[in-house]
Amino acid sequence: MNKKSLNSVLFYLILLGLTSTCFLSCKNDVFSKPDFSISNLTYKDKGVYFDFYNKAQKDIKSMQIKMCVYDKKDGSVAFEGEGIITCQIDSGVMALEQRSFCISLQDYFTDDKDLELIIDNFYISRILYTDGKEWKDWFGLYSQKGE
Repeated sequence: MNKKSLNSVLFYLILLGLTSTCFLSCKNDVFSKPDFSISNLTYKDKGVYFDFYNKAQKDIKSMQIKMCVYDKKDGSVAFEGEGIITCQIDSGVMALEQRSFCISLQDYFTDDKDLELIIDNFYISRILYTDGKEWKDWFGLYSQKGE
């Protein structure tokens, strides 16, 4: 191996070592495990119902939720132009509290006909705590499918 190749290999090994050290030692909020659980995710009466349990030792101020909604009959996107529905819940959840929530989809319906829907890729994308800190799941890593 010539000197130029050896210097290149050495440079890349040092770069890899520095990058790995920074990645492993830096706080990584993107992939941190959530301090909550979701159960009983269902769709009925033009609403999405779920139970939320705050496992954290701190109070939640608000949450942002994302979900995909499909027509059960043919699997197509249920609401025209709305592939992903995003909603905000500004109701707080105390530390170690379990609450039931309903997200109304009434505004998305163009008529009174109630479609049979499938809720898919349902996830909490952001939690804002009362102490100002936040947790994010930008990629839906902790998504769920409804019944």
